[in-house]
Amino acid sequence: GEEDLRDGTFALSNIGAIGGTYASPIIMPPQVAIGAIGKTQRLPRFASDAADAPVVPLNIMRMSWSADHRVVDG
Repeated sequence: GEEDLRDGTFALSNIGAIGGTYASPIIMPPQVAIGAIGKTQRLPRFASDAADAPVVPLNIMRMSWSADHRVVDG
């Protein structure tokens, strides 16, 4: 409920639970930052930076962050 969100400084949202991959999370005062965790996807990626590197399947999870610039920048 609302009591669970009172006096927090950082929030974390699991948008992956509903199939989301990334978001533009909105900060709810008095919090100063929020993170959104996207779903894990198995995607093709190069195994290294070498020119002949093979393509391998890797688990990729995207994360989105928003922060109050007054806290981050001073």
